[in-house]
Amino acid sequence: MGEVCRTGDLGYSFSNNSPVGPLIWVRARKHSPAHANCYFADLGLALPLGVWSAERSDVLPDTLISWAMAGLLVVPDLAVALGLLFFAVRSGWFPTAA
Repeated sequence: MGEVCRTGDLGYSFSNNSPVGPLIWVRARKHSPAHANCYFADLGLALPLGVWSAERSDVLPDTLISWAMAGLLVVPDLAVALGLLFFAVRSGWFPTAA
């Protein structure tokens, strides 16, 4: 692992028969805008909710939000992702490949 950090050589892909570095770079350039959009959407939702919750502590909506967030933190990420995917496929509200 230390050699990879010093040289930047990520190895060779047997499935694509090419170096791994350029393969990762192509995918990273393609997916970075989506990750940035999600990050800023999270900030746009989390910051106002956090400020609102801090200003109005110990009221029912704040308590419900706190319990919901604690519950989501307890559930593994994979289970939440699969639940959201199931909802997206069943509801038909979102474009899916299924």
